[in-house]
Amino acid sequence: MKDIRNKILFYFLSLLIVLINNVYSQETHSYNIDAKLDIENNIIEVEQSIKFKNISNKNLTEIYLEDWANSFINNQTNLASRITDEYDRSFSFASKNRRGYTNLDEVQINSINLDWSRLINNNDVIRVSLNKEIKPNESELINLKYSIKIPDEKFTGYGYGNNSDYYLKNWIISISAISNNIWLKQSNLNLDDQSLQKSNYLITLELPQTHTSVSNLSNILEKNIQGQTKRITYSGSNIKEVEFIIKKENDFKKFVTSKFEIITDIFSDSNNLDANNKVKRITTFVESYFPKSKINKLLIPKRDYDRNPFYGLNELPNFLSPFSKSFLEEITFLKSFIDNYLNEEIKINKRKNHFIYNGLAIFLVSKYIDEYHSKVRYLGRLSGFKILKNYTLSNIRFNELFMHYYESIQRLNLHQSDLQSGETLTKANYNISSPYHTGIGLLYLESYIGEDNFKIYASNKRL
Repeated sequence: MKDIRNKILFYFLSLLIVLINNVYSQETHSYNIDAKLDIENNIIEVEQSIKFKNISNKNLTEIYLEDWANSFINNQTNLASRITDEYDRSFSFASKNRRGYTNLDEVQINSINLDWSRLINNNDVIRVSLNKEIKPNESELINLKYSIKIPDEKFTGYGYGNNSDYYLKNWIISISAISNNIWLKQSNLNLDDQSLQKSNYLITLELPQTHTSVSNLSNILEKNIQGQTKRITYSGSNIKEVEFIIKKENDFKKFVTSKFEIITDIFSDSNNLDANNKVKRITTFVESYFPKSKINKLLIPKRDYDRNPFYGLNELPNFLSPFSKSFLEEITFLKSFIDNYLNEEIKINKRKNHFIYNGLAIFLVSKYIDEYHSKVRYLGRLSGFKILKNYTLSNIRFNELFMHYYESIQRLNLHQSDLQSGETLTKANYNISSPYHTGIGLLYLESYIGEDNFKIYASNKRL
């Protein structure tokens, strides 16, 4: 009991210390972007203005921009090294046409060109020298002109795919976040963990008439223009990351609850009424922990789950799966919704504090399953087979898979500390061991301080 209490207090204090010391300002920048997609060459031409606000308490003589589209340019990038370290050689031997990069033509303030350079060890981070200091709380309008060569999505899940489909995330040049007066200057490591300030966006996207697009921004205007293209204008406020999915066929459905507009392609096998009930139940459940959220729209694509699935749940094809399609769709949406929700809701350094995001996700999934699917077992429908009924394995609850996978890595002596920064963890620790271990720790914490107290801390952004 003493060891359990120590573990609870350790997690409790760690979470509080991290959140108190690392929350960065909620003040926003504003982005105004005019983008044109060339599907023949997989290039986006961009003209962009950023109203940058100095949220630090010191005068700035330089600013830093994160240009993650340029992280695909060659084998010397941090991204290339990360992919190679995971024993994936596809990127190393890819042709230049499949890679991505950014051609930055100009950076200006008041029509005056500014000196800029890419960091030597982070070629997807840009240092811009200012021609005059920007004082605390002052704003300045920065104009950029650049083109993006979109990479093949097979490398990271983001980019162009078959049939001229595009999944765009972390694609625009963004102001690096400032935390405790320090620029984060994060490079793309395929961890889906870009930490940006919440900002306001106005984006006009020109694309072929043959394609449609969905986004986590709101579509406020669509206009056909001369020729074979159309221009769609999107806007959004207090948003960290901008996502677009551009396809020839729109297989996304829209669900509207009392608070959220959800765009997703997960419920392909469910009727609209059943899917709508599941969406409302899941959003209401998550809101019970974060009732003060200002999020009003989320894009929940299935490929987000495919990038970060439950290990053990989807390892078999659907026709062999011990779980029903309805259950798999619900859990897939649950996990993807929580991941996207927490990414927008929690405003801290995601790379350094990955265990908070990922641990909370596992905690919420576990609580949801306990409440609505408590009878589901680890073996699913196989638990009812006579040949397995007398074995302990058939009685293991679904939620126990988190402990099972974490302990499996620990027994192999491969476990790393949850408090290590994300880039220092192996793939197994980042995706499985650390999230599951932290999620279990939060369950212990809740049982120790009580569910009501836990929700109070969560709703106040203390967890």
